[in-house]
Amino acid sequence: MDSLDVSFPEGLIIITGQTGAGKSIILGAMSLLFGAKADASMVAQGEDSCVVEAEFDTGTTGHLTIRRVVNASGRS
Repeated sequence: MDSLDVSFPEGLIIITGQTGAGKSIILGAMSLLFGAKADASMVAQGEDSCVVEAEFDTGTTGHLTIRRVVNASGRS
């Protein structure tokens, strides 16, 4: 998957869908952003790196962006 842009509303979020729809990709990306261990399998074959980024609306203070880059060796 090259790119995915998802917006979540406030409140309880339930992710559903058919097999292969991308549920695990979304949850895996969120886990990576919040500190899960990175490894080389996250980088697509033939690519130099994988980038996961999330932007959070912090209310009156603006936005918080979290970005994690995993290179082909699995380092981030």
